[in-house]
Amino acid sequence: MSAVFIMGTSSHTATRIASLGLFRRAFDSYPRAAYVQSVTIPSQTIIPPTKRTALDRLGRPAEWALSAAQCDAVVCRRGVVRLLNGVQGRETGFGCAHIESNEGRMKQIRGMGFASLHAYLRRVFADVAFIGKQPDGRIILIAEFELIYHHIVCQWDDDLSIWSITTAIPKRNMRDVNPLWRRDGVTGANPVP
Repeated sequence: MSAVFIMGTSSHTATRIASLGLFRRAFDSYPRAAYVQSVTIPSQTIIPPTKRTALDRLGRPAEWALSAAQCDAVVCRRGVVRLLNGVQGRETGFGCAHIESNEGRMKQIRGMGFASLHAYLRRVFADVAFIGKQPDGRIILIAEFELIYHHIVCQWDDDLSIWSITTAIPKRNMRDVNPLWRRDGVTGANPVP
């Protein structure tokens, strides 16, 4: 077995490409400078596992893009809403690990017929009827179906330039949420008892 080393232009470690047989001959047929220059390793920050996109079992993310009209109405940054791997924690948790660690909430989500958190989030994204904003700058996406208001709380992540899903909460009402954006055709919210 032979190996070809391709050096990057930064302080990153060299990338090792092991090759055998025909693959090796393919590399040898090009001038060395041509393929070394075409695969330089860019200087990038490695994203920590907690901030990586959480994928479902088919390798798909749960994400949704805010439109310009929605961002203008809510007065927030334009970007993608995405579920990250996150961390478990009562006060500082966020993302998939935080939501799935709440057994009661996951039981409630499964009880509504959703096989996974990703399936639930995709359904909520498909029916977002309201978007509100908390005093701390977080936005709340709200969908209403099956007589329940489904809240997705998101926080802006400066490192990734996205709206990271903090938590997802099915509730019976929209208490303490002032909707700043409403989907066309939606008249209002259930009155709070």
